[in-house]
Amino acid sequence: MCIYNAPIVKSNYTDRASGALIRGSSAADLWGAALTPAIVNDPSFGFAISVTADAIRVFLTFPFTVQVYYTLSGSGTVADIASIVINNESFPGQALVTTTTAHGLVPNIFVSIVGVEPGVVSNVSGAQWVTGRTTLTTSQNHNLTPGCVIQVAGVTTSTGSTTFSFNGTFTVENVPSPNQISYIQIPITAVDPDVITATANTGNVVISWPIPQDTPTATYFQVQSCPTATTFYIQISYSDATWTSGTVGFIWEGIFFVTAVLSTTEFQYQQYGPNGATTAVGTVTPWGQAAPGIHLVQVSFLLFNGTITPPSPPAQFIANGGQYLQVDSLPVGPESSVKARIIQFTGAGGAFFFYIPVPGVVNGIVVSTATQVNDNTTTTIVLDFSDNTLYGTGAAGNATGAAVSVPGNNLAAGNILGPSAGMFTYAQRLVAWGNRNRFFEKRLRR
Repeated sequence: MCIYNAPIVKSNYTDRASGALIRGSSAADLWGAALTPAIVNDPSFGFAISVTADAIRVFLTFPFTVQVYYTLSGSGTVADIASIVINNESFPGQALVTTTTAHGLVPNIFVSIVGVEPGVVSNVSGAQWVTGRTTLTTSQNHNLTPGCVIQVAGVTTSTGSTTFSFNGTFTVENVPSPNQISYIQIPITAVDPDVITATANTGNVVISWPIPQDTPTATYFQVQSCPTATTFYIQISYSDATWTSGTVGFIWEGIFFVTAVLSTTEFQYQQYGPNGATTAVGTVTPWGQAAPGIHLVQVSFLLFNGTITPPSPPAQFIANGGQYLQVDSLPVGPESSVKARIIQFTGAGGAFFFYIPVPGVVNGIVVSTATQVNDNTTTTIVLDFSDNTLYGTGAAGNATGAAVSVPGNNLAAGNILGPSAGMFTYAQRLVAWGNRNRFFEKRLRR
């Protein structure tokens, strides 16, 4: 019976047909109770066992445990699992997950898989323990590989004068044949015989899901593909097996770009995946994209006639990662000629300057601020962009950065061209002719 705060939440958990106690339940079984995290985490929550027997002797073996299946607080349940199938012969290194309802997932997002009970492998036809190693023979090909975790139950011992048990949880070490496995097993006592044999055709083998149920931190799998509305593949390296329980969860945590601010307490962002909602308590932390390392910054004026002036002397700063950039004391130019200010940056450890004329856009999502300030009054501004956006390495059609100090487009090395008699192009270069003779002075510092 399940107990919380003294009252019995659910009692007499027995098989109503035969009266036999059900040994285990599943992730979807709430024992007929409206369980909540507060109830399960309460110190009074637990279970009790009572036995009614006649003159037949009853043995109770300790310890007793209860396993609680749960959905991670940061994730929402997407769907229950109908089956998980690993077939390395057809799809090596992948598992096909089939859900009972449409999952709404898309490739490349991450999901959690919890509450997976061991899957049936085969009945046991024989077993023998020889000085520390058990060799177990199954009634059919098991498809197991070294490293997988199995549970053996119901195997009895035919060798007398020993308390040794073949039952337990083990890690497969060797596969001598398609219907045999072997693994290390420590004897119960030092006086056990050197060879112990199991009773033929007793017990069975099940294979555990590779992620233990009591793992304290979540393990997430990346969706590789979604062939149908109720199936998807994940990447996993494990033995061929089939499981028929568990739940799929969708994580809310991540780094996202805010797409709209609805109020002082609400905002929107784009996240691909199924429909869902959660009341879990979490935190939202601003996270800047400035790459950690040494950067340089300089500023130019954008004039009303489209000219970009040579930049100011550069200033150096160090970003530690996860930070926004705040620019203070932004210079203001003559109102009659300056239309905007262009703030130019190098990437972390870089030597060339770039700027972002309009906010960067990737796949329709704004991923940065612009570093062009379209007025002549602002003196302080907060910026957020990644080096990839600054360098202009986005996909085709996405607004990204522009270079201003690379060969062929170096503002700092530019000079004002006077009136010319004519212009022509040569080898993708613009050539002016008929200029007045000019001497470009090189200022030297002493």
